[in-house]
Amino acid sequence: MLTAALAILLQAQSGMGGPELWRGLTYGMTKGQADEIMPQKEVDLLSNCRASVIKDFAGNRLSAVVLRPKWILAKNDCSAPILASLQQKYGTPTRDVITEPGNSLMASEDYDTYVWQTEKLFVVFKSQIGGRKWNLTYRLPTTSSVEHVDGL
Repeated sequence: MLTAALAILLQAQSGMGGPELWRGLTYGMTKGQADEIMPQKEVDLLSNCRASVIKDFAGNRLSAVVLRPKWILAKNDCSAPILASLQQKYGTPTRDVITEPGNSLMASEDYDTYVWQTEKLFVVFKSQIGGRKWNLTYRLPTTSSVEHVDGL
């Protein structure tokens, strides 16, 4: 029995394309296809909210789209409007607070992490508590429906 996520993965690997991750970028696209659909590396999400677009590839196939603020220190406080827009589109998320450890040059940072999962999409929005850092990731839901694997 195939799960929906596994069926989508197999469909994308066969060249039939997968679900849309963000603004026409679909899971399983080659780098050339993704660059043709979205050649720009930056987009305006809202006024005063410019974001870098990072296309993640696994085996030359698009696996995720990540958005990050272009300017962290400048006026780019768009976390609240982005969160409101995501809640309007996907509903109420699960929420958690995550602490990213620091190092000798940087203190640890706390992030509100919001997660939405649909049958075809996994959306994660991380927003720094008390700061202006954020990132937004679109990818396929993970599948863990394997019941038994010989040799493991």
